[in-house]
Amino acid sequence: MQLALLHARLKAARGAGCTLASVTARPANASARNTERAGFSLAYTKATFSKRPA
Repeated sequence: MQLALLHARLKAARGAGCTLASVTARPANASARNTERAGFSLAYTKATFSKRPA
């Protein structure tokens, strides 16, 4: 389902004249796998930091 929605969004973007698309997803999960199946490749990873209250 998610992959079909992604393809539909990409088709709509092309129809609107877009020439570049980007996707954000956490690595190594279903969203990342679906974006790779749609032809995207990993550009970079982002570190997210957190701190518990003292």
